[in-house]
Amino acid sequence: MSVAAILKHKGCEIFAARPTDTIAEVARNLSDRSIGVVVVVDAVGTLLGMLSERDIVNALATNGAWALEMSAAQVMSSELKTVSPQTTTGQALALMAAGHHRYLPVVEGGALVGVISIGDVVKSRILQHEIEVDTLRAYVSGADYAVTSPIPSWCENEDESAAPSVLAPTRAMAHADAAE
Repeated sequence: MSVAAILKHKGCEIFAARPTDTIAEVARNLSDRSIGVVVVVDAVGTLLGMLSERDIVNALATNGAWALEMSAAQVMSSELKTVSPQTTTGQALALMAAGHHRYLPVVEGGALVGVISIGDVVKSRILQHEIEVDTLRAYVSGADYAVTSPIPSWCENEDESAAPSVLAPTRAMAHADAAE
């Protein structure tokens, strides 16, 4: 199974923050949306880093309440490992385990197309194993039917040029959107 199948199953919605957003703003948006990470992008959607709940907790432990006034750029993880839609779930899981990453941006042709979590990968691997077990059971029992994966092969993003959903757009972004 591939990362593309994960995105097809979970969707391709990407939540993003600007480098200038405060940690308080990002934390509020993470909570409101019940998500654990945002990507940090510039005004044209270039991936700069990721900001997770864990990054925020570490900033609070180090800087106290002042961390809430810090910018996303000051707290984000900027040395990112990325995967492509063609990356297998096994490869993604190995990369996550080796680097202790809970989230991986998915990049295709230089463009951010999604974000996967360790939970997404584990669920996908469990489903893959369940399908294999069902297929083997059907084979052993002599059943004349095939078990196929319920997960299609790629994310059908209606507007592939769409930029990530920005949690707190800046004035620069508003001007860029108006110019389009």
